[in-house]
Amino acid sequence: MPTPNTPVTVSELRMRPVGDQVWGKYIIMSLQKRRTKDGKEICNLRLGDRTGEIESVIWDGTQVSADYESGRLIGAVGDVGQYNN
Repeated sequence: MPTPNTPVTVSELRMRPVGDQVWGKYIIMSLQKRRTKDGKEICNLRLGDRTGEIESVIWDGTQVSADYESGRLIGAVGDVGQYNN
């Protein structure tokens, strides 16, 4: 099991329990900025690395330290969650 100082790959993310805080380096494969019914801005991202791809969300109020766009390599810290559409 990775330590908190070890970056987590996409394949490892799929194995982590909801609520775990993880970090890793990923390529933004695609993104879609949108607003919720309440008018809050969120961004759906598809992140990838050499082990696969996974959906993620940047929720309104999340601290973002740089611009994000498709094709960009990012370092991300977040909590593993599950969301049902």
